[in-house]
Amino acid sequence: IRERADNFYKLGESALVKKNFRQASRHFEKAIKTDTSFTAAYRLLGTSYELMNDYKNATYYYKKTLDRDSMFSRALYYQLADALYKTKRYTEALDYFQKYYALQSFGPDRFGFNGVAEEEMEQRFRKNLDGNLKAVQVAMDSIKFMKVEEIVNLGSGVNSPDEEVFPALTTNR
Repeated sequence: IRERADNFYKLGESALVKKNFRQASRHFEKAIKTDTSFTAAYRLLGTSYELMNDYKNATYYYKKTLDRDSMFSRALYYQLADALYKTKRYTEALDYFQKYYALQSFGPDRFGFNGVAEEEMEQRFRKNLDGNLKAVQVAMDSIKFMKVEEIVNLGSGVNSPDEEVFPALTTNR
């Protein structure tokens, strides 16, 4: 069984390298159907979906990967957070960005082969982490402020019966 799953996985990797993401996803799906314990296939199936901008499915398979092995890849926490952000699931995105941050206390070797192999990618992730955390927080705050339940007149000094205009600078005298 594992040998057949490995063959599908290798075909998926080959398709991924050739940027044939749909074909890659089909091969990774076959690998998973052949061997449901094939954690790496779940991860690359998520990656295939992410590369097709299908963030909903990417988040599903990234979560499946981490459910199977929470220490499979530290970088995957960041990728999952980013995909969750792109699906407007901001609270979950914030949670996974924070988990990624907390996992920085472990060395890359703690994540097996993936930790060392992904170190270059993680340097980029660490560089972008603060900005991503702020973007998630802004998105969450924006949602809170968009829920206007009542409009209140703030008095004659603020509200007036006149048409309001925006000040503008012109070259006319």
